Amino acid sequence: MALFARKLAIDLGSANTVFYLKGKGVILDEPSVVAINYWEKKAIAVGKEAKGFMGKTPKHIKSFRPLKDGLTFDLPSTKIMLGEFYKKIFGKKNMNSKAVLIVPSTITAEEKKAIKEVVAEVGCSKIFFLAEAMAAALGAGLDISENRGRIIINIGGSTCEIAVIINSTVTFSRMTSFAGDAVDDAIIRHLRKKYGVHIGENTAEKCKKSIGSLLPDSDSSFLLTGKDMQTNAPRPVMVESRDLQQAIREPLDILENFLRDSFDKIAVQHIKEAREDGVLLVGGGSLLPGIDGFLSEKMGVKIVRDKEPLHTVIKGGGVALERRRKYRKLFMKK
Repeated sequence: MALFARKLAIDLGSANTVFYLKGKGVILDEPSVVAINYWEKKAIAVGKEAKGFMGKTPKHIKSFRPLKDGLTFDLPSTKIMLGEFYKKIFGKKNMNSKAVLIVPSTITAEEKKAIKEVVAEVGCSKIFFLAEAMAAALGAGLDISENRGRIIINIGGSTCEIAVIINSTVTFSRMTSFAGDAVDDAIIRHLRKKYGVHIGENTAEKCKKSIGSLLPDSDSSFLLTGKDMQTNAPRPVMVESRDLQQAIREPLDILENFLRDSFDKIAVQHIKEAREDGVLLVGGGSLLPGIDGFLSEKMGVKIVRDKEPLHTVIKGGGVALERRRKYRKLFMKK
């Protein structure tokens, strides 16, 4: 049976889960969301469909993201979500497979054990762990074997990681809870305080993607409908991009302080090399227009955003999967 096992790379992110199949490439990219009917004790939707339910379901149905802050997750719900994703891809839940599982560099032994058990229950007979920072470097085409420090910043859904890679090894890694979710939360708070309306996560994300920008000449608007905090009635609000820049200032300050503190802990030689080579920026949070220029100005180094920042990590997982013999030393100890 193992002879015919499907070979996968899986990026189990708090915002999106992405599957890469050997020889095929990316075969699934969906929100890491599950909707569960607690009366019937079963999942009614996962991925895109479940995300559409967020904030719109009766009390006995809960639509949520089981993955938060890297690998702090709801184990039973994560297993249900993965099982349904397997079913979408292969037609059945427990498909025999081997997987390169992409995880934060800071993952603990207990977290490895927990996620390994979850993935094994949905059909993975053998699992290899690959650090996200290493996967990002491979996906961006960096020469990881160089005796030269490469700094990588990965802004995901619920975390931001900064790491240094040299001689095919992650020598430094730190993580903070700033990420795309923090920006969405800031938008929700801003609209509640300034306009007296409440919006959900999905609306905040749509607003961010439509007019969120750090570019000084940004001049656009987004019409949304929120719930009036006094009457509970729907109320339209026109939000300006310049107004939104002020709303997201707090989480950006947190990010800046985190990166400054991290730079102080990185070897001076690696900072010098980063000024020459640039710092690699990946992850969904890097899509905020102008964030590369913002970070470059604040940190005093060149920030290079990857061409496909949403898929840099899974592309690197695919590289390690397709050429597992060459990159076997990169896998983390179990």
